[in-house]
Amino acid sequence: MKSYKQFLKEAPMTPTDALKVFGYSDFSFSSSELKSKYKQLAIKHHPDKGGDLALMQKVNSAYDLLAGNSNSILSPSSRESREERDRKAQLFAQVAMKAVDDKFDSHAFTNHFQLVFGEPFTVSITKGMPKPGAISNSIWFRAEFSNADRTTVLDLNISVDFVELYHSNALAPEDLGLTMLITTTILCNRRKVKLSQNNYVWNKDYKILANPESIFPKAKLEKNKAKDSNRKMAKRDVLLTFQKELGAKWDGKEWLTVPLTGEYSLYMWRSTMMWIAHWSINGLYFKSRRSHQFSALAYFYEDEDSINFLVDELKTIKGLDSEGALIHGIDAMVKTYKDKVKPIEKGFKEFV
Repeated sequence: MKSYKQFLKEAPMTPTDALKVFGYSDFSFSSSELKSKYKQLAIKHHPDKGGDLALMQKVNSAYDLLAGNSNSILSPSSRESREERDRKAQLFAQVAMKAVDDKFDSHAFTNHFQLVFGEPFTVSITKGMPKPGAISNSIWFRAEFSNADRTTVLDLNISVDFVELYHSNALAPEDLGLTMLITTTILCNRRKVKLSQNNYVWNKDYKILANPESIFPKAKLEKNKAKDSNRKMAKRDVLLTFQKELGAKWDGKEWLTVPLTGEYSLYMWRSTMMWIAHWSINGLYFKSRRSHQFSALAYFYEDEDSINFLVDELKTIKGLDSEGALIHGIDAMVKTYKDKVKPIEKGFKEFV
């Protein structure tokens, strides 16, 4: 299975990516400046000089792209003002977004998922446009489909790079062949479900945005959700369950923040001891200040019974409307877990 880093290495390089490799913010560099910068990077990254082959290949790809783009073949003119470049970027971003909006059929997807899972689904859509002055030539579009209790959630993420519009007289991304990067994420019965070895695809056919079967094939959904439901719960399942069912945020390392009522949050952290993973409660926070610290025994194993208990209890606790009620609810949750779900030995409890 390819890692995300490997995916990035294999993804087609855009002019924006090439600028970042060379440390440029725009296309105002000269040919001689580009060559000089290339020599510096080559000395630094060449394998014969102790560098990394993959990075050297990336530098070469960026140089080839920028050497062709320095005369504005695929980029905004260096003679244009920042305001004019921003104006064009916003216009082209709107064109790219409209192409996705016009082709995307949310009803087709909700009906498709209802057919597959046998229950109604709703959709939530968020969009992203480049900010003025930002070095970005892409837009993103995210549709999240979920059942009533959010135990089944399917994400469809679409990114469109519109850099080719800078040198085209047409304003129709699907006719130009602008490539969409489409990624999917699926949570079903607290398991992360994968439809294939990779969860991303490059596509230029905008018609698939009205054809859910081409992105979420019914046969694969049914087969893979059944297969994944029988495997042992893993970290990836736990994280996605926290994020989708509880609205939690993960810092990518060890800390998890679960939003509760108002501006209260529960901070948890993941650790392992003797190859056994635990989720410990750090404390109840109001905004960024810890308002209550819980017992050292406020931890939960990363197994199916424990995680199911924790998520179900936190769903109830999220509805409590005061700090005192939240503290009492969390203390009661921990006590029930230690007494009934995963009892600890009496001697250890007294020692702690």
